[in-house]
Amino acid sequence: MALSAATRGLGAAIADPALLGESLDDGVLAIPFRRQVPSGMSYDLTYPAQRAGARKLIAF
Repeated sequence: MALSAATRGLGAAIADPALLGESLDDGVLAIPFRRQVPSGMSYDLTYPAQRAGARKLIAF
């Protein structure tokens, strides 16, 4: 919601630059500071152990 508001000119938002590609390319949003601070967060894929051999999961 913060990014949506920022694209409408309603303020600033703190976000992962990886999520902003098109908005940055189109000039809708801008990164005001050169320095970026890593969040230390990550994404994890979880699945039931019995599905470990599933072709779709292995392909992913």
